[in-house]
Amino acid sequence: MTFLEYLSPNGPQRQLISQLMSTNGDGTGTVDFIGDYGTGEIAKIIPPAGTVYRISRMIVSIQDDGAVNDSSKYGNITITSGINVKLHDERGTTVLTPHTITTTFDWGTYCYDVNVTDFATGGNYYQARWSFDKSGQFMRLDGDAGDEFHIHFGDDFTGLNHHTFLVQGYIEDGEG
Repeated sequence: MTFLEYLSPNGPQRQLISQLMSTNGDGTGTVDFIGDYGTGEIAKIIPPAGTVYRISRMIVSIQDDGAVNDSSKYGNITITSGINVKLHDERGTTVLTPHTITTTFDWGTYCYDVNVTDFATGGNYYQARWSFDKSGQFMRLDGDAGDEFHIHFGDDFTGLNHHTFLVQGYIEDGEG
């Protein structure tokens, strides 16, 4: 038994992924989505050819100087077109948010774990964890098949300080 096999209760440790979703899909380009996306923008993760990602969760992080706990707004801004989360794979496009996200608390529809930190001064934070493995299975993205995971924006997010999406999981190593 190797040292890594000894440490992992499920056998050998796989190569972990912890990557911000980005405009280029590989963690480069825009990773902090605080621009005016009235004409549309996409945050994505795309595995390279020859690689399969197993995504267990996504962490949504929003920082705003205003209140992030107003259930009628997205942080302290109003968005109307909203945010849609989509999986593009060999089956086509699957919309993972049939209810478009237009308020901060809409993330709670899909994310069980939500944390709001409201400081008296300075930035306030909203974080939500969408655990795909807890809702049935890891999300599988195959680079050879052209699979992609997207977040579609259609509004002006310049009123936010930070707006990021971190995906975590592992690289499949042929275990099936």
